[in-house]
Amino acid sequence: MAINFNVNNNPKATFSQSVVYSGPTPVSYGGSLYWGAQDIVTWQEATANTQVCGYPNPVSGGVASRGKSVVADPGFGQVAEVYAVYQAGTKNWAYNVYYGPLYLPSNWPGFIAEALVRPNPDNYQAIIRPARFDLYYYSYDPSNRHPMCAGYVGVQAVSPVLVWALWNGYGAGGVWNGRTWDDGGTVYFSNSWYLFTIAMTPNFVRYRVYSYNTTRPILTLSTKSWIGAPWTSWQFYIVLGSAIVDNPASTSSTWVEKARYAYVRVRPWADPPPSIMFVSMSGPPMVRPARVDVLASREAYALSNVTVRGAIGLVGVEDLVIKRSTSLNVSVADFQVVRVDPNQQTYRYVLDVRSSVQRGSLAAAFTLFYSLGGSYVNTTCPSALCSVRLLQYYGYVGRVDRAVYELYVTTPSWVSHAVIVNVYGARVAVSAGQPRIYAIRSDKTYYLINEGSGTAVFVVPWLSTGPLITSVSPDDTRFAARFDVTDRRRSWTVLLVPPGSAVRVDLADSVDLRTYLVPWQARIPNVWTDVYPPCTTPSYVRVYFPGNVTLLRYFVMLNRTWASPPAAYAYLYGGWRSVPVYLDPNGRLWLKFTVNPGEQLTGKGVIVALCGAGVSTAPSSFFDVYVSGSGSVSLTASLSNYPDGFTAAVWSGGGVSVALYNSTLSWTCSPTRAMVGIQYTGSTPPFYWHYDGFCFDMHIWEQYGTGSANTYMISVSRGLVLYQIATSGWWWLRSYPNSAPALGGRPMTAFTTLYASAPFSAALIPFTWPRPYYYLDFINPNVVYRTT
Repeated sequence: MAINFNVNNNPKATFSQSVVYSGPTPVSYGGSLYWGAQDIVTWQEATANTQVCGYPNPVSGGVASRGKSVVADPGFGQVAEVYAVYQAGTKNWAYNVYYGPLYLPSNWPGFIAEALVRPNPDNYQAIIRPARFDLYYYSYDPSNRHPMCAGYVGVQAVSPVLVWALWNGYGAGGVWNGRTWDDGGTVYFSNSWYLFTIAMTPNFVRYRVYSYNTTRPILTLSTKSWIGAPWTSWQFYIVLGSAIVDNPASTSSTWVEKARYAYVRVRPWADPPPSIMFVSMSGPPMVRPARVDVLASREAYALSNVTVRGAIGLVGVEDLVIKRSTSLNVSVADFQVVRVDPNQQTYRYVLDVRSSVQRGSLAAAFTLFYSLGGSYVNTTCPSALCSVRLLQYYGYVGRVDRAVYELYVTTPSWVSHAVIVNVYGARVAVSAGQPRIYAIRSDKTYYLINEGSGTAVFVVPWLSTGPLITSVSPDDTRFAARFDVTDRRRSWTVLLVPPGSAVRVDLADSVDLRTYLVPWQARIPNVWTDVYPPCTTPSYVRVYFPGNVTLLRYFVMLNRTWASPPAAYAYLYGGWRSVPVYLDPNGRLWLKFTVNPGEQLTGKGVIVALCGAGVSTAPSSFFDVYVSGSGSVSLTASLSNYPDGFTAAVWSGGGVSVALYNSTLSWTCSPTRAMVGIQYTGSTPPFYWHYDGFCFDMHIWEQYGTGSANTYMISVSRGLVLYQIATSGWWWLRSYPNSAPALGGRPMTAFTTLYASAPFSAALIPFTWPRPYYYLDFINPNVVYRTT
């Protein structure tokens, strides 16, 4: 490839819409969609209030001063700093720094806009909305539009959390301050750097936030997918800055809202996005890589050849060649599981390290790796997760330097792991983790349950008509991954089944999938066991627990009505176990999962077989706590008893108000109120959510329900409060960070009383985030449902 560094080493060229070549060499570009710090400070700016759209709440105060400039930021160099000083008592003003409108090509399948943002760089405490990354639809001019008055999608820092927005302008509604992320719950922010991204296609909007170091995103913090796109064309303004709505940070003095922006960029986007993996020219390219894993066995060997050429002028040596070969051999001499907790386990390794370098084994460095699906953890030993101790040094004998080490490593439950050993640049990975597959087969469909400690790998050649594996579910790299690879003559599908998972695999032909397990795993004793269903015609349900289940029990509600309850069986730890069921007053089926001490539900996928006729357990025996009544009822709910969180599920028909509180129940908002609740107003919308002393946006939900309400659920954890209303159609959904003004910003952790405005029955059960999700394979194996 011919390279012109003025073009190739230039992000403005990389994100340009056209490049001009002279032969094979790029020489110029045009239509760049990349803006660095020097560009952002030249963007237009304006202050705007909410009067333009008739927002009914009063406008007061204003922007005393504002500005944008290039400043030096440690680690990032030159960045754009954007700030606004708001007058005391300011309400419903915004400072917009904007570019556009942009008119993207209509033939793009979609686009993604990204901004590298550092909210609150100076640790100001009195902040509200210091950082915005908004895309205003082109018909809303930022020169006079407060975000309340604009149609836009955005990712913002709204103290103390990151939020997403899909707002259609005041009067039209939408989601304002969306705090519930699909995978992150409520995401608190600091003065660190974050990559805010917004992707849009004609079918959906996807928001995603990454934490960032000085060179790259290091962890996906949160993702939110919204089905359906609010726009019909890719025409929009990019808007940065800050905004105040109804709640001033101070009524007595000015305050500053400030953020830094390293860059903003826009590029084409498709789902799934293309990915690149660098391999040798003879290696096969990889398409759609998803899960990151290190596959290792109990023994590993590495040979390193180094050649150095040079000259030593002082002694007259003009052509010096030094060749050196080093070898490293590491084996697992002993392995034990020494502790199993609900959410993690600790292993003991004894590693035999042999190096060809004299005293090389004493220089061994150790790193613990474990996979979290699309991301991973690498931690150098010693650390909080890994300790290392030299047990014995044998010396340098027969050109082999040998030492034996003892390591204790701790990983989350049901993850694959490896220990990476490095001696003078020669690195190998070892692991005692091994898969153990339990397979349920039904013609062209397999259910693969991995209850081992290592990832199972299948390499499946394609048929002449296409891939033999037609689908893999779930579409979640924590629990499954599929790679399609080719050498341009042949193609294969690589299937990964991680520890703890339960994966559905659909095939184009009826074959024995076991024959495609990679050879080194196929040789493991008892690696594969065929499993037969507990009844002749089961209906399968797959349930996944991505969050912590510290109490070793969890209650899952299936969002479907049954006339009578079936019997339920879960495949857990090598066998079918009977699962208690409860048919609630609305005909929904609840499943109660329980495991024994030393077993884990955290991070696990479970196959459930529904069979024939079962018996609904009495609710007083089924749930942790079960009460009934009308008005206020004593109910002790505390995070001391539910460390991950708790849910109060209330059954009552029609429009009902429900709440958890301690002393005084009041639907009139005040800064000292300590309660969480759902209020039926009968207006539009008919339900408001309430949290402590927060007195704004109670009418705005992240998902608006349809149909008759029948189950009200309020979930409380240390990080968030989640409000859900189950209906005959779409559910209502909203969350809010559990940071109570009445408690000085600390979370509310305990309640003594449950209230409902109509006769009700209620249960208290554990809660975790991310919420469990499930598939009803007997109805549609491609539809995912989330539960409480």
